[in-house]
Amino acid sequence: MRDLTVRQLEEYLLDHYQQSRTEEGLFIKLVEEVGEVAEVLNGRSGRKMEEKSLELEKQVPGFQLSVNITAEDFDSSFLADNIPVFVFCQAYREKEYRNSEYWNSNTKLILGGNHHYLHWSESEKIATLIREL
Repeated sequence: MRDLTVRQLEEYLLDHYQQSRTEEGLFIKLVEEVGEVAEVLNGRSGRKMEEKSLELEKQVPGFQLSVNITAEDFDSSFLADNIPVFVFCQAYREKEYRNSEYWNSNTKLILGGNHHYLHWSESEKIATLIREL
């Protein structure tokens, strides 16, 4: 692997993500890029999440990477009305979230975007809205 400088990373991000010109936007893109590189490197070295999970389950009492959730689990789950909830979702999912376990009288739906990963396609808008909250 060759050594990279911060300047080279900045140039790469600006070149590939013209729409994310704020520092927050570029930071989010950098985190995404590094995550993808880490996945590739883990795959090349033969490390797999399942193996890590098994190691952690042995080392940490009560650790579980995943659990089975049933419909009954949701029947008794709710968020108290004094907890503010902000849901960023695509407009077509509004009805789904109004009927979900995330809904209470203090929930605000923020609709927008046309991509499954809103944190990618709408990162600037989301960052701005969070700052305004």
